[in-house]
Amino acid sequence: MIIAITILSVVAVVMAIALTAAILHIFKIRKELEAIFKIEQEQTQALRNAALYDRDLALAIKDIQDYLLENQMINQTKMINPFGNTIIGEA
Repeated sequence: MIIAITILSVVAVVMAIALTAAILHIFKIRKELEAIFKIEQEQTQALRNAALYDRDLALAIKDIQDYLLENQMINQTKMINPFGNTIIGEA
């Protein structure tokens, strides 16, 4: 009877130690997951900022193109023919 009580006591102590180790491991994993979540939030915010910057840049380029088209600066270039007033085009 004393042997059975000793064996059960040893098993109970070992299980308590294993349970404590598992709980500590779970807390460590939870901290790592929180750190990963914070990094993911920072990366998401950086991607949003980059997307907003790209959008603003595209709008600025479009505004410049619209301005140039309105003022006909793109189509005002004249082709100068050094051989006289002949028509320049495809042969």
